[in-house]
Amino acid sequence: MTLLLMDSARQPGNAASQWTVFSPASGSPTPILGLEHYDLDNDRTTPLVVDFVNDEDDVVIIGMRVHMNAFDVHEQGTGSDYFLRLEEATGSIRHLWLRFIGGDGRIRVQRGSTILHTTDVAQYPFGAWFFIEFKVRIHETLGTIQVRVDGVDVINETGLDTQEGAGDGLIDRISFGSAESNSIKLRITDIHVMNEQGGAPLNDLIGPHTIESLRADGAGNYTNWDPLAGTNWESVDDPIGAAADGDTTYVETTVAERDSYTFEPLFSDNDPIAVQVKANSRFTGAQQDFNTFLRRSGTDDDGDTETANASEFRDRAITIYETDPIAAAAWTKTNFEATEFGIRTTA
Repeated sequence: MTLLLMDSARQPGNAASQWTVFSPASGSPTPILGLEHYDLDNDRTTPLVVDFVNDEDDVVIIGMRVHMNAFDVHEQGTGSDYFLRLEEATGSIRHLWLRFIGGDGRIRVQRGSTILHTTDVAQYPFGAWFFIEFKVRIHETLGTIQVRVDGVDVINETGLDTQEGAGDGLIDRISFGSAESNSIKLRITDIHVMNEQGGAPLNDLIGPHTIESLRADGAGNYTNWDPLAGTNWESVDDPIGAAADGDTTYVETTVAERDSYTFEPLFSDNDPIAVQVKANSRFTGAQQDFNTFLRRSGTDDDGDTETANASEFRDRAITIYETDPIAAAAWTKTNFEATEFGIRTTA
């Protein structure tokens, strides 16, 4: 079980510590938070593809922190070379391309082969982390593109044709690009994807932030599920992503009941912008529905009900809290660290 926290200050180091695969919430139009480390270099010819559900909104907002170590003199502006591509219908319609112009730090946005905007001067550094955000509306005449670097607008255009070909203009795939003809080395982390349907502040550009991943570190108020061995919380304190140990350690139940845990403290001294709770699950025998929940000061708040996967452990319960539901206010570091998070079977 994993928590992903957004905060607004902590800078990453250059050495990878703990990374996880971006895991969108299937079927949900709410914001998607993800923590991702991705290395793009000159032998990478297949893009990283992130699919998600967006059936309501022609606006998509993407943000991430980038570290560029090398980029040769070739211009990343032709062929299949790109940094970011926004697609519809799982890649069959490719609306917009975000490209870094090699060698001089400029940024370009294209619709297909049509250049919509290229910055006049360098907008990003080499050999240092920078935070880039990309907000677009896909439309034949009312399209918009907005690009920010470290919280400052470098592109802001309206009244554009940003829709390539047919379709509904609903982005449901993001490709982080290939580098087939460039010598490019990138590291990407702190990725988020949102639309305008979520609750504030996760419905607009939010500026530079860091996404922290935290693991269970103790027993909570509820210890009702049965661990395979050892204690409940130690059975669910796996590292996130591929490092989770699946059937090696877990808790299980056959009846409707709760299990909750305390979690590691925040790395940062800042208040969280938002909290995402993720739980891997599967069921054997009769199908079971469950949800994540949080608890503080004797009050439980349940997330959306999900159905456990039948074959293998997967992220089947993902709840995003834009605000603290118990305080009915923005998250604070104090309230977050006093909160338990857990899982509850409903059938």
